[in-house]
Amino acid sequence: GWSEPQIRLNSGALAGTDVILSSSSLLHLICEGEGPVTWIPRLARYKRYISKEVGNMQSFRVERATVDFTGTYKCIYMNENYSNLSSSVHVFVRDSRVLFVSLSTTRPPVAKEGEDLLIPCLLTDPDATNFTLRMDNGSAMPYGMNATFDPRKGVLIRNVQPGFTADYVCCARIGGVEKMSKIFKVNIVQRLRFPPYVFLRRNKHVKLVGERLQIICTTNNPNFDYNVTWTHSTRKLPQAEEKRKMQGDRLAIESVLVIPAVQLSDSGNITCTGQNEAGANSSTTQLLVVGEPYIHLSPKLSSKLTHRGLSIEVREGDDVDLGVLIEAYPPLTSHQWVTPTSHNASLPENRFYNYTDRVCESVGNEALLFLRRLNFQEIGRYTLHVKSSMKNASITFNIKMYSKYS
Repeated sequence: GWSEPQIRLNSGALAGTDVILSSSSLLHLICEGEGPVTWIPRLARYKRYISKEVGNMQSFRVERATVDFTGTYKCIYMNENYSNLSSSVHVFVRDSRVLFVSLSTTRPPVAKEGEDLLIPCLLTDPDATNFTLRMDNGSAMPYGMNATFDPRKGVLIRNVQPGFTADYVCCARIGGVEKMSKIFKVNIVQRLRFPPYVFLRRNKHVKLVGERLQIICTTNNPNFDYNVTWTHSTRKLPQAEEKRKMQGDRLAIESVLVIPAVQLSDSGNITCTGQNEAGANSSTTQLLVVGEPYIHLSPKLSSKLTHRGLSIEVREGDDVDLGVLIEAYPPLTSHQWVTPTSHNASLPENRFYNYTDRVCESVGNEALLFLRRLNFQEIGRYTLHVKSSMKNASITFNIKMYSKYS
């Protein structure tokens, strides 16, 4: 097998793994291996200083190196089978005015609560002592912060906490004088404790074959780091459309699922799920696709009433409540009670409950008719007529009376 690539400095052999240069000096690193090699500098933008030819030898050359070239340079084989074989050298570029390499202003240190964070506060001089981290106001590191200091890598903070978010400086002493880095901000993102909020307005949808279905799933989460998915109990669903907006201090995603023309095979459970790092939350609605319009009428009578089917026997002076449960699609457009012509008073008190908004767009109406102190003139047929845009239906109760004295 191959051996690790060899690194030379300015054509001479390396003494150890560190190179110490003065600012404005020539930095010329040469790497040689048993196959094609390449350099990996500390910053991607420094790749332009790598020699263009591809071969068993490659150089990294800067005519006048500044402190920003301080860092670790790694040489690797380009052949994937040997990419685990590498050699490294750490370069210190001394400058009496600057003891720390500046951190990137475009990408300040960010980590999630509980993670480890490496802050690349690199010393430009290995002779520096008392390397530490301080708040920018001069106070010590926050309570509970566990940090280790490496002049070649920077500051490693373990198990970061949201309370560590602040402005900091790196400090060290050189020649008896304390020097500081530029101020930089550390941002720790709080880990989420709960899954996203997920809500479907209806728990059931009914559609005719060929109709368009649209379901809106309302979700929100403390940050952008979550996703919303749709699943069907038996089949694949089309891609939903998402609208994102801020809702107070939370991000809201409104996910809109559309099936342009439903088929019978689309019947089943449709679930909207929101997922973040804390877990998942979901809401499910039932889709029923029918081949033709329908109206189902079911009588609802008190168990205290004497009745056989829709035929009811009452005594003179009794109260009777007639109830009808209605399931219909398309939804009803009208309903009307027709009572015996002998009923000389106005229509008895009646109520019509519509459960459409709360539950679904089709199922759930209840018609009630309250008959009080019935007399012989009020016996006969009581019929409820209902109508939708495509169908109509009726149900008739027949009330018979016997004398309260019999």
